[in-house]
Amino acid sequence: MFLLKDFSRDIGKLLENSRNTHDIIIRVGEGTSQKDFRAHSLILRVRSRYFQNELTNIEKLYKENGIIVFDKRNYSPKIFKIILKYLYTGKIDLKNLDTFDILQVLITSNELELTCLIDFILQYLIENQSEHLYRNPLKFLHILLYNYNEIFSSLKEHCINIICENPMKFLFNSTEFLLLDRSILLLILNQNFLNVKEEIQIWNYILKWGIAQMPSSQLIFKTINNWSKEETNTLKDILYDFIPLIRWKDIPLNDITNKVAPYSNILPKDFCLEIFNLHHNITSSSSSSSSSDSIIKNSLLISSRSPLNSLLLTSKKLTYISSWIDQRDKKNYYSSKNLPYSFKLLYRASRDGFDAKKFHTLCDNKGPTITIAKISKKNLLIGGYNPLDWKQNSDSIDDKNIYQTENSFLFCFGKGEKKVNSDKDIDKKSIIKSRISKLIKVTNPKKAIYYDPTCGPCFGGGYDLGIINNKMVSYGSLSYNGINKFIKKESHLNLDDYEVFQVVEI
Repeated sequence: MFLLKDFSRDIGKLLENSRNTHDIIIRVGEGTSQKDFRAHSLILRVRSRYFQNELTNIEKLYKENGIIVFDKRNYSPKIFKIILKYLYTGKIDLKNLDTFDILQVLITSNELELTCLIDFILQYLIENQSEHLYRNPLKFLHILLYNYNEIFSSLKEHCINIICENPMKFLFNSTEFLLLDRSILLLILNQNFLNVKEEIQIWNYILKWGIAQMPSSQLIFKTINNWSKEETNTLKDILYDFIPLIRWKDIPLNDITNKVAPYSNILPKDFCLEIFNLHHNITSSSSSSSSSDSIIKNSLLISSRSPLNSLLLTSKKLTYISSWIDQRDKKNYYSSKNLPYSFKLLYRASRDGFDAKKFHTLCDNKGPTITIAKISKKNLLIGGYNPLDWKQNSDSIDDKNIYQTENSFLFCFGKGEKKVNSDKDIDKKSIIKSRISKLIKVTNPKKAIYYDPTCGPCFGGGYDLGIINNKMVSYGSLSYNGINKFIKKESHLNLDDYEVFQVVEI
């Protein structure tokens, strides 16, 4: 029997009564905020790999009255107190901490090589992202970029996704926008997914940001025609790296004429002419003045931004899925311009891992969702729509957590390939050649959705379609008659990736 609670309490008393038993002082903070923490080097070495390395040769360390004095003035006393308590007791309470205090605990834990604490905080932040990351993802991203470590990559990507989903709120209309570091702005604008209604908005805001970086605060009151040559060249240099990131071909000609052309002096030579030629399908006869300007002019051909943060779905596929959700006939399918739903990325296996626990952490209790998976070595996407929450509770029909709905469906996009590269290819007999798009509606509504905490998303009572680790499996058409038209019974198909999206009514 392990009495960990008693053990934690007793070891914690060492910290509380350390005045007469300590052999080390950790000096934290600077100036009036500086504070000395009494501790025990043995506990620090056992609990932290960082302290194990730093406190190896105790004889050589600086001492005062025989007590080691260890200088960590770059740490916050508030944050170090939290971590020191964790080192002694194994306890930490994040619920009552400010969002940025949590992030500072994470960064300090990384420096002290506290692996278990790092994993715990990362999981907490991702699970509670609506509460913490959504408060100020821009500031969160700023801190992460300047304390970058590979372990923070998933958290950084979550911040970028939040900003890109609503850039007007979290970026352009933020009180911090004009003070934003250029590296962060370049990072965001380099994302193919950036949810802006019109590309000209990006140019307007970038121009506003660029002027705010100018030495003279009076420029805001002057028209560009009244700027000096030095002022014009300064702004041109500030904005140079941003020009290739704007989708110029998606900006209407009247906006180019009224909102871009007046600033031609801060753009590369003949740039506006190149834009006009592009809109009129005229091949330019002008030669670029430099290789760098040539690179910028080539940016005119950059692809349009995606309305969706997805590696698998396209705008066209969204028109099909949205129409299927609303049970529209083919003659009345939605177009990409009148979609009634937005699709928010919750989970991506290649980013978050092929892990059932992570899927349920990020996707449970989020309402209706779309799952889409890419079959390895095949030009085939298979997915399903769940109009209910992914959840496990007493409302399920039986202890197997089978849920009833008449509105779920399965679908596929693409064609299976006739040839296989190897006799060892396990997909050889699993994939049926299919049409470009195929819809399979639920035929047994009483067993439409299957919830299993050890698996990813599953459809059907048996189940007809499910994801286990990095494989898509099917055990027959128990609830979706016709599924064998694009995936055979007893199939175990390797997946390259799969994504899950929250379906939100606009």
